[in-house]
Amino acid sequence: MDVIISIGISALALLLAVVRLQSFRFVRPFMVFFALGAGQIHLALVALGVFLVSDLNLRGDGPRRDRVFIMVCMVFLAIVLATMLSDAGWRVLSELLQLAVYVGMFFLLRAAVYQPGQMDRLMAASAAGAVAVALLGLLLAAAGMTEAPAIFLARGANEASTFLVIMGVVPSVFLFIQTRKPRYLVFIGILFIAQIEATSRINILLSISSICVMLFFLWRSLWWRLGLVAAAVSGLVVNFALLEDVWERNRNYSYEERFALYEGGIALWEQRPWFGWGWGSSSEIVPRILLTDQGFPHFHSTYIQFLVELGVLGIFLTALWFIGSLKMIHRGFARQLPVECKAYLVAVHAALIGSGFTEAMLFGADRAVQVAFVYAVSLYISDLRPMSVAASDQEQAY
Repeated sequence: MDVIISIGISALALLLAVVRLQSFRFVRPFMVFFALGAGQIHLALVALGVFLVSDLNLRGDGPRRDRVFIMVCMVFLAIVLATMLSDAGWRVLSELLQLAVYVGMFFLLRAAVYQPGQMDRLMAASAAGAVAVALLGLLLAAAGMTEAPAIFLARGANEASTFLVIMGVVPSVFLFIQTRKPRYLVFIGILFIAQIEATSRINILLSISSICVMLFFLWRSLWWRLGLVAAAVSGLVVNFALLEDVWERNRNYSYEERFALYEGGIALWEQRPWFGWGWGSSSEIVPRILLTDQGFPHFHSTYIQFLVELGVLGIFLTALWFIGSLKMIHRGFARQLPVECKAYLVAVHAALIGSGFTEAMLFGADRAVQVAFVYAVSLYISDLRPMSVAASDQEQAY
């Protein structure tokens, strides 16, 4: 039954992606994002590609930042070379082909968000799609069709909760700051409740951090921002012992298994430290790790996965992941941009860094497309011209 529903969601998204009707202008991207979070993922990825090409009339008139294209292609070729030198053989060819698809999807998304008005439209569709994923999960749990923590359709608790943060909570933060419409606060509340039901601790923390970023950027007052930071730091210091006790009491089977995976991953990297085991090899080698009670398809960590599969290149990509995200966070604080864009850069890249510790963000279509979307939007925001003083004064100040 669950399989039929997930395939049906993706099939409907694909159908709407093909049918171009002005009356479905919002429904079409909404269904695509809904499918990315709750549908059959490969069919949903096709629906996203069809939607981007057909609806947005992509004609190659997007951004002209050739250095991004060159850099992405160089990284892709380096991954292919490292995989061939790792003696991985042809068994990882399908994984490299999937990586090529993710790269192509990134450039499609990047071209799309550069078109006038499309970033806001896609952000709204993403937030609504994530809320639909959350509501469906809560409904299935209430009906007894699923049990916590695995309340989500066609996704694990942590994978879906990560989707709710990056594609739901953060876009809702962006849209609430931009519009001040209360429905986006309702969105955040629904997403947060679903994460609590799924007991996804890291994603609950990332959602809280996104809410704190929203409060920080909501008003321009320096005193408000300093007071908020002081209150947050004081709360952490005063309640550190309590928070530590709560964290320890909530350590569960999943928590312990993850650390065993990390330990096993380090051991595997030490066996082939230079070129690793090859891109996409985790699906074969992770189930062999004897430190866990059950087999896992990957390491549940982007950084461990980079290290094991790519060796020295993996260390470089991990550094690039951190440097790129920290650079975007710095731009959020330092650049003169629309305030909602500032909040987005800070919140989403903090979430991206955090998610990298507990999820393999580039090793599965449902997670890789999130990274592609985040960087497509982030590069667009980075290319915005600095706001004039007059435009900056139009930001709401309370």
